[in-house]
Parts: sequence; C-alpha cells; structure tokens
Amino acid sequence: MEENVAGVEIENCINADVHDNTIQNNSAGILVYDLGNITSIRNGSSCRVFDNNILNNNHQNYAPNPNGLIGRLPVGSGLVLLATDSVEVFGNSFVSNNLASISMASYEFTGEDFDSSTGYNPRLRFVDIHDNIIMRDATFPENLNQAGQEIQFILSFFATDIPEIVYDGISGLGTTADQHFRIVNNGNINMVNFNLQLDPNGTSPTPMDMTQFEVDSEFTLDGVTLPSLLDCN
Repeated sequence: MEENVAGVEIENCINADVHDNTIQNNSAGILVYDLGNITSIRNGSSCRVFDNNILNNNHQNYAPNPNGLIGRLPVGSGLVLLATDSVEVFGNSFVSNNLASISMASYEFTGEDFDSSTGYNPRLRFVDIHDNIIMRDATFPENLNQAGQEIQFILSFFATDIPEIVYDGISGLGTTADQHFRIVNNGNINMVNFNLQLDPNGTSPTPMDMTQFEVDSEFTLDGVTLPSLLDCN
C-alpha cells in the first residue's frame, strides 16, 4: 500500500487484524479509529496490528477536503490510534515515519462533534504496544499539512531528542479508570504527553518516563470534560 493518504484504515471495526503488509510512502501508514457518528458499530475494539513494515509514510496529504478528518491527518504518521478500544501493536517495523511513529489521541483532539449519549466513547483505551522496532529520522517531512505543522511545533521543544510516540493527553469524558496503556520492549524510544486537557495550545509538552508502562501497569489522568480542544481547520 503506497501513495495513499491513509495506507490502511480500520474504522469502527471489531476483531480486525492488519498483518504482513509493507505500508510505505503514504501520508499516514495505518489509521485505527472510531468515528463519533457511526450507528452500526458505536465503538470498535480488539484490533491487532502486527508483523508489518511501516516505512517512510511522509507523502503529501492530497485528500479532496483538507478540512475533513482525513484531510487533517498529519503527514509523517506511521500509526494513528484514535478513540478506540483494545488495540495490540506488536512485531512491526516503524522506520522513517518522520512526524511520529505512533500517535495516540482522543476523538476530542479532532475537533469533530460527537454524541456521548449514544454510548460512543471518545477515549483511547486498553492499548498494548510491544516488541516493535521503532526508528525515525532527525528531520521532519518537508510537506507537512497544517495539523502536522501544529504537532511539529510541539515536538520542536525536544530539539534532537524527538519522541517516537506522541499522546495528546486528553483523558476524555468522566473517569479514566479504564484507560490502560502498556508500552514495552520497543527499543530505546521516547514518548511525550501534549497535556492538551490542561493546555489547549499544546505549549507545555511533558516527557514521559517509559518505566510507568511496564507489564501490569497502567497510565491514567484525572478526567476533565472539555469541548473541542484543538481545531486543525
């Protein structure tokens, strides 16, 4: 899969497997996400992404509607996990996806409307990222779209030690007791929390100690209810 905006999209799906692919030269390699306006499957779950080569996904985002969700998909993304449940990511090679190898976000990050009264959960939860090869180059893509530029601005705080994994820091609505992240055995990588629920401008990124993601641990934030936090239009 190459020269697409999103190489592979898993949208509001249950028990999807993405494996044994070479996914390269797209704007984003793989997108696993749950939209807030799908009635057939409100919340996707139990997706596995494994044994893929996810390479050089830095292609220009040429979506017809640059203001739509896919049009705002950041150039330079290897894997984007958005507002879904129970995702396992293992055995993959992430190489030279030069904005972020893996991005993790709540649906609030998109600025799109959703109705939580339908049972839709905007939070990303139960994420297990383990035993992957993750490497990025020291430079950002030259053809970043606006969303990518905003993320680049935040990552630029880290100069040469640019994080491979980014997390928006939005815990979503209500409690975060079910927001379990496990990230282990992925080599010498860095992760950053954008703290967007505390700082909507994203100007205070916080390095995250990867030891808090060891086996049988979880990461949670205090629940904060906020409207649209970042509008990438």
